[in-house]
Amino acid sequence: MNIEISTDFHGPVFDGIAKHEVSLFRQHVEDTLGDMGVSMIRAYLETQYMYLGHHGGTPAFNPVPHNAGFLQAAIHKIDVNDVVIVTDDPVTYGAWIEGIDPMNLVVWPHHRNPPARRFPGYHAFRKIGQSLDAMATPIAYRELPPYLTAMNG
Repeated sequence: MNIEISTDFHGPVFDGIAKHEVSLFRQHVEDTLGDMGVSMIRAYLETQYMYLGHHGGTPAFNPVPHNAGFLQAAIHKIDVNDVVIVTDDPVTYGAWIEGIDPMNLVVWPHHRNPPARRFPGYHAFRKIGQSLDAMATPIAYRELPPYLTAMNG
């Protein structure tokens, strides 16, 4: 008795299309989340800026600085070694505004509302990062169907 077996390997898994589509999908989801992060951080900072008159400030006692909005405008995403990063470079005071700079521990006088206190930071990147973490899986599932169609040939 002689048995002959022949196997034909073809399709997206074997010709590299599936691997390529997975890579495209990953990049698309990262870009989507990065764009959302930039928009969400900019929108959040706008609600936090004390010098823009929020939290009871007035232009007479809390004037708008000449560079108001510079940090907000500097928020952008970059791609470093296939990883999307949302950053505020080249703003040098971004870490202080976020609340992670060693200077945030320094007590400073507040002219409108004594006593002296430290600036705790707005924590925009941390808060928005946590929100994006919670939204990432649903967004990925929403964006997946076209890539699955491409992988199924």
